[in-house]
Amino acid sequence: MTKELLSDLSDKSRKLFEQAGKLNQLMMTNVEKAADVQMQALRAYTDLALRQARQLGDIRDAEGLKAFINGQSDVVREVSDRMAEDWQSMQELATKLREDFQGLIVEAKPEAAKPAAAKPAAKPKAKAAPKKPAAKKPATKKPVAKAAPAANTNTASAGS
Repeated sequence: MTKELLSDLSDKSRKLFEQAGKLNQLMMTNVEKAADVQMQALRAYTDLALRQARQLGDIRDAEGLKAFINGQSDVVREVSDRMAEDWQSMQELATKLREDFQGLIVEAKPEAAKPAAAKPAAKPKAKAAPKKPAAKKPATKKPVAKAAPAANTNTASAGS
């Protein structure tokens, strides 16, 4: 009996650590991918900022300034597009992580359900029907006697 219990405990512990290892691998892979996306974004934004600084440094006259200012709408569009791409990449990573995580749960779930399926389900005990509360009699209001006004006991004379 003890040997079987220890063997069962050992098997369950091994399976638990296998699942934890898979989860850890999944999380680390996702962290690496997210860091890679962020590093690429940082590089792109840094390159853009350096390019802008160089262009600003190359301005020599009013025409150069006018060309720089007119080009800013293109820069804003480029930044906006890049941000949308970065957001999409992070969304895809999150979706993939969720799907992989759900896969691990589904994979682990049958193992967790096996011992429960082996035992017959206990029948719930029948409960007695709840008693109905006794019908309440309608409350009758008792007339409230009004107190007589208090007599004025202060008889101070007006002339003293």
